[in-house]
Amino acid sequence: MPHFPQVLDLPRQQYSDYFLLSELLRIFPERPMPATEVMELLERRGVNTQLCQDRVLAILDGQLPNGLLPSGAAAIWLTESSRQTPIFQALTEAPPFSRVAHLVYRPNPLQCSLLRQYLNAVMACTYQTLKEPYLVALGLPIY
Repeated sequence: MPHFPQVLDLPRQQYSDYFLLSELLRIFPERPMPATEVMELLERRGVNTQLCQDRVLAILDGQLPNGLLPSGAAAIWLTESSRQTPIFQALTEAPPFSRVAHLVYRPNPLQCSLLRQYLNAVMACTYQTLKEPYLVALGLPIY
């Protein structure tokens, strides 16, 4: 990568869909909110929304990050008991946010709470956290 930085999609690498989802779950109040205000809240947290606005809107429209909830062909790798857990079933029933008007979104408090719990469980055994965006320093030593 240091020799060919043009192949790196820096905005996508810096702001993963998982990071953006976790930020939305942190900042979204329990009331409907226009997308412009959501972007302002993200910007106050240091997120460059011009780089990731389309992905934030996709998450608000119900498109969860790939692989978060296995579905389709990937779901066959789950055991039956895993598919039958209440949290997994509840998360597949409804999205965490819903559109109530043109670019106005409302959180589903129960779904958001369950998704926070699920993300915490998924991330509990990983080195990466979702509290900070990725740091990519091409050509510079990382200490």
